[in-house]
Amino acid sequence: MLRPGLFLLFAFASFFLLQGCSCCIYYNHMFNAERAWNEGLALQKTRLDSLPTDTTWVLLAERAKYDRVIEKCSRVLERFPDDVSSKPRAVFLIAESFRKKGEWSKAINKYDEFERYFSDHDSMPAVEYQRAFCLYKNRDFAIARFALDRIFAKGKDFLYYTESLQLMSLLEENANMPDEAIAALEKVLAGGGGTPFMRARMHLRLADLYFKQGKWGKSLEHFQAKEILGLDVRERGEAAIGAVECQVFLKQFPSAIEALERLEANPEFSKRLLDFQVRRGEVLLLAGSGDKGIGLLQKIASGNPKTLYAARAWYGMGDYEQLIRKNYPTAIVDYDSSWACWASSEWGRKAKGRRDALDQVVSLQKKGSASATGPKLTSKEEFQIAELFLFKLSEVDSAIRTLDRLVATGRDSGAGVQDPEVLARAHYARAFIYDEFKKDSVRADSLYGEIVARFPGTDFAKQSQQNLGLRVTQRNTEDSAHAAFIQAESLWVSITLVPVDSIERIDSLFAHTLRAYDSVAILFPKTQHAARALWAKAWLYENQAGQADSARVVYDLLRTQYGNTTWGKEAVEKLQPRLKVTDQELERLRRRLEQGDASNERYRKQYEEDMKKKQEADRKKLLDGPSVDEVLENDYNSLYDFQ
Repeated sequence: MLRPGLFLLFAFASFFLLQGCSCCIYYNHMFNAERAWNEGLALQKTRLDSLPTDTTWVLLAERAKYDRVIEKCSRVLERFPDDVSSKPRAVFLIAESFRKKGEWSKAINKYDEFERYFSDHDSMPAVEYQRAFCLYKNRDFAIARFALDRIFAKGKDFLYYTESLQLMSLLEENANMPDEAIAALEKVLAGGGGTPFMRARMHLRLADLYFKQGKWGKSLEHFQAKEILGLDVRERGEAAIGAVECQVFLKQFPSAIEALERLEANPEFSKRLLDFQVRRGEVLLLAGSGDKGIGLLQKIASGNPKTLYAARAWYGMGDYEQLIRKNYPTAIVDYDSSWACWASSEWGRKAKGRRDALDQVVSLQKKGSASATGPKLTSKEEFQIAELFLFKLSEVDSAIRTLDRLVATGRDSGAGVQDPEVLARAHYARAFIYDEFKKDSVRADSLYGEIVARFPGTDFAKQSQQNLGLRVTQRNTEDSAHAAFIQAESLWVSITLVPVDSIERIDSLFAHTLRAYDSVAILFPKTQHAARALWAKAWLYENQAGQADSARVVYDLLRTQYGNTTWGKEAVEKLQPRLKVTDQELERLRRRLEQGDASNERYRKQYEEDMKKKQEADRKKLLDGPSVDEVLENDYNSLYDFQ
């Protein structure tokens, strides 16, 4: 047994020995960092087990663990800079913790630091891929692509090659290059890489990309892939409804209806039962089963009043009555019901627009179907009906029929006279519909050629030549006015080239120039070049001919007829060269002067009062004498040198 003195000596020696051993402190920091890192990963695993698709939301408890990792590893790097063995692990854990927290810029900097100092470390593959991922999340797409190119250069044996292909597909999709994104994902699936869960997510992304491109068959193939069954309920529901939409576009209506019925019977999707039922009712209408579809939608609307489902159901019924049955009064009632169910919803707003447009069409059609002695539709009203059918009611065929009737029997205000402007517009609108909506280029080209032959010199003829890919030879009014104005300008330029001694020739050309500008204003009065021509004529009178009175007459005409143009506003300034002050401005100036005088008087009185107070205080101070508590300083900073 140790004596008390020897025991104390041994205790003090052990204490100082442990204090001097930095290894214990070092391993304590790294142990705590590793433990915090593992605890953070465990929290993440628990969260993802309950929400497998949640890869972005980080709990506060997880963030606290990663903050502790950063703190402990930073302390190791600060206190033990010479320890080479564990420095890479500390830097790597710091970078990974920043990535887990979503602080992408900080993670990128740490990954760069790791590569700069530990480029031959075993963790470099993970560093290269995770840095590219962080660059993508930080929206540094060009640099992320460069980082991935370095990874692909290492070949398929790279540890994160499959993940890099998936990331490249995201970059390609972000760069609006869906074909490249599809190629990258298809390459991953063809190579058999990735876990079953990740392959299911890739199928879902591929289906969405193909769907956006309108490739319904390929999209349906990926929506129905077996791996999709490994996703959670929400994503399986999205895949199922996506497959239904593809079948609808492919006009596989029986298959789509059967798929929706299976979804309705599946208890996993009980929360989306009404969504599937409404869509089944819409598909029944598309399939030609009008009575069944209307019955199902009416049942949904009556059983769920004032809901989004009711608004959608009523809109679907109105759409069917309008587009298929052409029963416009019933369609108006259905659209009203949709708007009344939920006015602010998407279906309510669309129903309101359809209802208003249908009401206008019905009113105009009633006016046109009146008795022979009653009022007839004007050509503008008939063209308005065609516009409503095309842009508001999605009835392309009805718009074409209306335009055909207008082209055949164009008239103006019941007078039996064709309105050339509306008639030309109707011809062009009909050709445009065949070109853009019907995709019938043969019929469209024929109609464009008819416009060029029948309406020469119009904007529609010029645009028709452009649509046909021909050299534009048609001139509209603006083109002709521009050519006439250039001709007048060339006459003025020719005057400057005539020798000064040829007075008679100069006078003749000057007169011709004035007449040329006049012709522009007379022949093309509704164009901008008419205003420019009048301005040029007035300028010549004022600056070249010295005829100020004639110039003022032209300026006054320019101000009257083209006051909203640039040259009209300039003419106003020419006619009012002097500054004019109105009575209101004079009264406002007088009030400001009076306010200024009152303010000056107030400041003067205040200044006099302050000066009086100051003088009284100085006089009192002289009478009272110096204070006994005054301290006289005798240093180099004082004003006087006291002895």
